[in-house]
Amino acid sequence: MNESPRFISQDRLDAYAREHSVQPIALNEVIGETPFVIPLVYEKEGREYIVYFEDEPWDDEQVYHLLEWTLMLRFFSERRQAEVILEAPPAPEMVQEIVSYEPVVLAKLAAILGVLLVEDHKPETLVEVARRWLQELFRVELPADSNGPIAPDVLDHTMLQLNQIVEDYFWADNRWTFHPMEYLLLLGAAFGELVRLRYGGEWVEGNSPVESGVRIKGRLDFSPHQGILDMLREGPAASIWELYQLIPIELESTSSDDAGN
Repeated sequence: MNESPRFISQDRLDAYAREHSVQPIALNEVIGETPFVIPLVYEKEGREYIVYFEDEPWDDEQVYHLLEWTLMLRFFSERRQAEVILEAPPAPEMVQEIVSYEPVVLAKLAAILGVLLVEDHKPETLVEVARRWLQELFRVELPADSNGPIAPDVLDHTMLQLNQIVEDYFWADNRWTFHPMEYLLLLGAAFGELVRLRYGGEWVEGNSPVESGVRIKGRLDFSPHQGILDMLREGPAASIWELYQLIPIELESTSSDDAGN
C-alpha cells in the first residue's frame, strides 16, 4: 500500500453534490496515515453517507482496490458505520456486498484483516487468529489446551456453536457471494483445532494454508478446510458437526484396517 492518495477532483465532487442535491460535510478525507481517501461525505436524516467513485468496469484491480479501501474504512476510520454509495459502472452483487454494513460482511472483512496482519500462515498461527476472531465477532470461546485437558462436552458445545455460525452467517441459503479465502482459513483453523483437541492429534502443515490438516492419533489425516468448503456449498446437508461426530467411526475403521494388515 505504497500508492499515493487517490483524490477526486473538486469539479467532480461539486458536480455530484449539485446533481444529487446534497451538502458535503467532508471532501477527500484521508483515512489516518493510509493512502486511502473518503471522497465525499454527506448527511441525510441523521445518517452519514460516503460516495465512492470508480470510472473503470469492475475487473480484479478495481474490486481489490475497493476491498482494501473498505477494510480501511470499516476498521481505521471514525466513519466506519456510514453507508457507502457507489458512483461507478453497474456493480455486480459481490461488489455491492463488500461495501454493505451487514454483520456477515464485517466478519469476513475482519477475517481478511486478521490474516493479513500476521507474519505467517502456519496452522497454529491461524488458530490464534481464529480464536480472537470468534471471540470478538461472535462471542464464542475457542478452547485452548495450554492449561491442561479440556472436557469433551466443552469441545462438543463449541463445535455446535461453530456449526451454527457457518450455517447462519456464511452459508445462509447461498445469499452471500463474497467469499474471501481468509475467512475460510479461519473457519477451517477453528474446526481443525476442535478436532485436534477432541480426538487427539497434531497439525500437519500443507503446501498452502488451505491444505494444512490434522493427523489424528497418528493414523487418520483430516482436512478441516474441505469440510468447511463442503458445508458452504451444500449447507446443513454437509454439516461439519456431523462430520466431527463421524471421526470415531473413521478411527475405528483405520484401526481395523491396520489389524487386518
